[in-house]
Amino acid sequence: MTTARPPLADLHAFEAAARHLSFTKAADELGVTQGAISQRIRKLEQLLALRLFERRTRSLVLTSAGQTLATAVADGLSRILQGLEEIGRPQPTRRAATLTVSVTPDFASKWLLPRLTRFQDTHPEIEVRVTAEHRFADFVSDGVDLGIRFGAGINPGLRTLLLMPDVVFPVCSPALLNECGPFASAADLVGRELLHDVTAEHDGSGCDWRHWFEHTGIAVGRLDGLRLSPGKLAIESAADGLGIALARATLIGDDLAEGRLVRPLHQTATTAFSYYLVHRMQPELDAHVVAFIAWLRSEAARWLVSEDQAEDAPVKQDNAAPPAARRPIAKRAS
Repeated sequence: MTTARPPLADLHAFEAAARHLSFTKAADELGVTQGAISQRIRKLEQLLALRLFERRTRSLVLTSAGQTLATAVADGLSRILQGLEEIGRPQPTRRAATLTVSVTPDFASKWLLPRLTRFQDTHPEIEVRVTAEHRFADFVSDGVDLGIRFGAGINPGLRTLLLMPDVVFPVCSPALLNECGPFASAADLVGRELLHDVTAEHDGSGCDWRHWFEHTGIAVGRLDGLRLSPGKLAIESAADGLGIALARATLIGDDLAEGRLVRPLHQTATTAFSYYLVHRMQPELDAHVVAFIAWLRSEAARWLVSEDQAEDAPVKQDNAAPPAARRPIAKRAS
């Protein structure tokens, strides 16, 4: 039987993770995100149909197969380096083009970067540089080719193309759901300890609790609870069992996949803002920009399909889960 040959990049990521016994440290060494390392390891395990790591609460441990592969890969990489030294250092690969993309830090780390390896695998001739900042690019002095903005799609003087919408839904810790749930409808969340994103309450994005309740047909008055800024503090507080937060689907995938957060209800509300591609007005885009835009739209379409499938999944409640270290707040006193 012939064993499929894994991509060298996946083996490189595995070797670093095996050496450090940490996806985070491997990501720091290779200059990528922890999500990118995790994705490559997952692809490698699926290709080999083997588990390479035992993922424990606070550590990674190599399986027997993982130890065997780690030894072989480390030896192989060492031989490659030795061979390169013997033939002389090769000239750097000449890239056809450099593409600079401006995005917000959260969208870069939670959505774009974990997927970027797929573009690099199919377009190795294009060097992608991601500028993650909240400031809008001016596309003149900063050298940015393409921006991804979450907003109303109003960008004077720039060409704007819809990439994808977003939705928001409630999230909480598994321990809180086990203690306070199950929740049958949006009405069950009225009076619960809600965690609010201060910015979302005032920016018109539709990522706030009042918008979500209105979308589900629930009339609410005053909404109490912790108000936090920046918004990711609400998500972190939800993971700590302090209450129920409202999360954007594009930014919460890893937390749900890793079990830090769960969805107590599957009811969603479409946000007033969407993701838009923004670039300079010009008669014709460069080929490398066109290629990246096409890839982004393909990834967005794939993500939307996966979200539709997730929406149909039942809410899971693990009654065997251990109690939380801090008892979650159940119902606010009236």
